[in-house]
Amino acid sequence: MLKKLSLILLLSVIVAFGLHAQSRFLPDDQRPKAKIESVEIEPNPVGRGDIFTLTIIVDWDNALEVDLDLDEFTSDFTRWRGPYMRSFIESTSKDDVKRKVRITTTFRAVKSGRQVFPSLTVTAGSYVMQTEPLLIRVGLYANRKLYMPLEVEWTTPAERIYAGEAIPLFLMVRNQETVSIFDRTRVATPRDGFLEQAGDLGEITIFETGDIVLYDIPAEAFIFTSPVSGRVTIPAAGVDQGGITGWSSDFNLDILPIPEEILSTGAVGRFSLRSEISSDKIYTGDEIRLTCRVSGTGNQNFMKIPDPEVQGLILVSTEEIPEYSYTATGYTGSKTVQYIYTAEEPGTASVRVPEFPYLDRDSGRVVNIQSENFTVAVSPVPAAGEAAEAEMMPFVKIEDEGRGLRWKSFYLKPEFYLWLLPGPFFLILFSFVKGRRLIISLVITVIVMVVIVSVTNSFFSSKDVGIPPGNTVSYYNNALDRIEEHQYTSALHELRLAVYTDPLNSQYRNALDWLEDKLGFVNPVTPAIPYHPDIFFFVLILSFNLLSVGFVLRKVVQSGTPAVIIILMSAVVLLSAGFMVYSHISRNQLTGIIIPEDVYIKKIPDESAGDWLRVGQGVPVRLEDESGVFTLIETGDGIQGWINRNKIRLDRAD
Repeated sequence: MLKKLSLILLLSVIVAFGLHAQSRFLPDDQRPKAKIESVEIEPNPVGRGDIFTLTIIVDWDNALEVDLDLDEFTSDFTRWRGPYMRSFIESTSKDDVKRKVRITTTFRAVKSGRQVFPSLTVTAGSYVMQTEPLLIRVGLYANRKLYMPLEVEWTTPAERIYAGEAIPLFLMVRNQETVSIFDRTRVATPRDGFLEQAGDLGEITIFETGDIVLYDIPAEAFIFTSPVSGRVTIPAAGVDQGGITGWSSDFNLDILPIPEEILSTGAVGRFSLRSEISSDKIYTGDEIRLTCRVSGTGNQNFMKIPDPEVQGLILVSTEEIPEYSYTATGYTGSKTVQYIYTAEEPGTASVRVPEFPYLDRDSGRVVNIQSENFTVAVSPVPAAGEAAEAEMMPFVKIEDEGRGLRWKSFYLKPEFYLWLLPGPFFLILFSFVKGRRLIISLVITVIVMVVIVSVTNSFFSSKDVGIPPGNTVSYYNNALDRIEEHQYTSALHELRLAVYTDPLNSQYRNALDWLEDKLGFVNPVTPAIPYHPDIFFFVLILSFNLLSVGFVLRKVVQSGTPAVIIILMSAVVLLSAGFMVYSHISRNQLTGIIIPEDVYIKKIPDESAGDWLRVGQGVPVRLEDESGVFTLIETGDGIQGWINRNKIRLDRAD
């Protein structure tokens, strides 16, 4: 019995080897298709300097026909041994026996950190296959324990850097598997430059290959400015997380010298210059304000505005007002210098704002903003009894209080939209009435209009929507009284009330512009656009009814005139409706002025937050948002910040 079993087993083995031998000599198109079943790295993680093994299992029956191409292998790993190809038999059951190939190669890990082991080319017979990339974690040893270090690195997107230029500088943690917040950073101040923290500038970069996802995370962001040229070194910085500290290398920057043409300003970026003088006529002993404002994107923290060249005036004080914030390309906003002068002798004084050269960082060329010249007439102080004040303030009161226009805001009253009905009603009647239908339609339409007038009058007498209390003339006259009393903040508020209540009155706007110029406001926020929605509402009603008349004429007159009327009135209807909505939205935008003298806005709506920028008394602002007791304001220069709302006086009487 034992001999029979041995004979059967021997025959089975011979048949099996015969079948495998036969399959090896079969053409590739008659053999099973080759494929890579698995790719593994062991151990993973591995210590730096240690070796690890890459194992590839290939579904192929002959190791002699399998090859792993490592001729062009480039990576931070050193090949130690291999590759070795060995055949082996995989048996999952008695009837399922397969011959496969195992490829093993040993590498040495040279560099620490999370790294992507590249895709490799495997050939089996005539088949060419690619392995999937793998994530290998190369750690360091501390107290005989393996840990993953933090890969810390300084980086900047700037390619050319000039002396005095403000550039973003990021302390990045590379190749993280998850997005996390780090415990703290250790940053030393460079010797030849200065850093300003800009924590919300950095962006997370995602690296994806196959199923591997890694993140480059900014641990800290700065704006760096070096006033010197040459090689500047940013010292190594550290990042702490979970008891592990990662350190970057020193970061060297090659700083280019600025052209000699911009030595007077040191400005690098893209800028515009606006200069204004508060008045061109003063009396001896009075003060005059010169405002020089440089706006744009660049190195506002380092550049300087050249001092004006003045004759006939004496400098009293100088104040620099920074109104800029950091961005991904440096700083954006403005730097303003205000000069206060006085005159001791009558005559003609001259003020010359020098030219402002700057280096355009994008094109690399020097741009020169031309100089500006101002002439100031200095008059002797008038004797007592002369109308000096009347000359200095060219506005007089309005005696008739009833002249103040109070807009009724008809566009907010639903009953007045009934005036849109006569035209369509006339068109419908004309279409259905027989015979003398034009005359009959007109008569009935007139009756309908009388009914509409009666309805609107009854509504008008019962309620008054959207009319601010007070009288615009009273606001205007009160403002002139406040100006004579030198209460300029109250005068400013009264004039803004008058402009908002009657936006079409040019006298109110001229007085407001004059006072804002006197106070030195360069880009004030207007309380209302010089239009009222009622104007466009009336145009909408008229054009809509004329559009219906055009359709009637089209049925009566056989010419092209009705078609022209229809097209024209359709365009007017759309435009008037659009402008009515726009002016309504504009009037609903809350505006106001700052009440106290010294107010500092905050970057976040929190009492514990530090002060950021100072906003002067009476500065017009736009209200954008609210959070608790704080209001987000925006100045005419686009500067935003949070302020306690009780420090703002709104341009609204209601």
